[in-house]
Amino acid sequence: MKDDKNNKDEDQITEEDIKKLIEDLQKNKKTQKLITQSFFNHPNMTISFLLSYVANLLVFASVSGILNQITQTIQIEWGSYFIGVTLFSLMEFVIKIILLKFSLRLVLFSFGIVFLLTRSITLYLVSIIVPNFNFISVSGLLIFAICFTVIKSILKAYAKKYHIVDYLRRGK
Repeated sequence: MKDDKNNKDEDQITEEDIKKLIEDLQKNKKTQKLITQSFFNHPNMTISFLLSYVANLLVFASVSGILNQITQTIQIEWGSYFIGVTLFSLMEFVIKIILLKFSLRLVLFSFGIVFLLTRSITLYLVSIIVPNFNFISVSGLLIFAICFTVIKSILKAYAKKYHIVDYLRRGK
C-alpha cells in the first residue's frame, strides 16, 4: 500500500520540475526557434508581420460585422479602420516579441491568456489614439477581443493545418 502511494508521488510533476523544464527550454536554441515559429507565422519577421496584418484586416472586419449585427459594439469609418488595424497590428507584434523574449514563463503558465489581456489593452489604446474608432462600452471591447482571439486562432490553426505558410515560403 505504501509503495503505491510512493509511486503516485513520484509520478506527479511538481512546480519545481516545471520551472526547471522552462529554464532548460529557454537555454536551448532549438526550442527557442520552435517556440518562435509556433507563435509567429513565418521565420522571417517581416513576412510574419505582413501575414499577421492581413489576418488582422480580415478578422477585424469579420468580427466587427458579426458583432454589430447582434448588438452595436464598435463604431468605425473606413479610413479609421485601416489606420486602426495597422496601429493595432504594429502594437500587437511588438508586444508579442517583448513578451516572448522577456517573460516566456508567464506566457506558458497562463496558456496564452496574457495575449488576450494585452490584445484588450491594445484595442483600448487604439480606440483612444485613432479618431472615429470607438467601442461603445468596455464589455463590447472585451467581447470583441475574445471573439477576435478565437477567430484569429481558428484562422491560424487552419493555415498551419493546410501548410499555407509552407506553400507561400516555397513560392509555388
